[in-house]
Amino acid sequence: MLERGIKPDKFSISSVLKACGELRELGLGKEVHRHIGSTDLECDLFVYNALLAMYAKCRAVDNARKVFDELPERDIVSWNSMVLGYSSEGRWDETSEFLERMRLEGFELNSVTSNTIIRGRLLMGLKACSVIRYLTQGKEIHGLAIRSTLDVLENNSNALITLYSKCHNIGYARIVFQKSLA
Repeated sequence: MLERGIKPDKFSISSVLKACGELRELGLGKEVHRHIGSTDLECDLFVYNALLAMYAKCRAVDNARKVFDELPERDIVSWNSMVLGYSSEGRWDETSEFLERMRLEGFELNSVTSNTIIRGRLLMGLKACSVIRYLTQGKEIHGLAIRSTLDVLENNSNALITLYSKCHNIGYARIVFQKSLA
């Protein structure tokens, strides 16, 4: 497009960024990012949300964080991209931090946020905490599950019972078990 003198708009740039994310083409995505900085698209939230999603899908969440922190405004798509990025990398502290910040800034979990977590991120975190017997982090994930009403899902209940049992907290394991029967 550029070679032919065609100026890309926010839709074409966002489509290229989406393709970069799907194909895990971080190098090309960074080139597009550099191009955005030299255009009038620099302040377009639609474009920057596509950029955040691309970085998250390319497992370059630290790059996404830099972009996120510089955004003058954010929407639910911006927040969801960061939650996806951190949870995909198993960075549960940052995932929890973003979910809490999201809530404090008035953004509610929506179906996209929930689906990101439900697709196994929460479950992976609980399983990891069980293996290393990291009770404190496991309780934080459990709290997140309760606040998100995801604690009632069978797989999550099973993972919570396993976590508490392996961490020798049979009382909590029993509570989760009894709640799962209700």
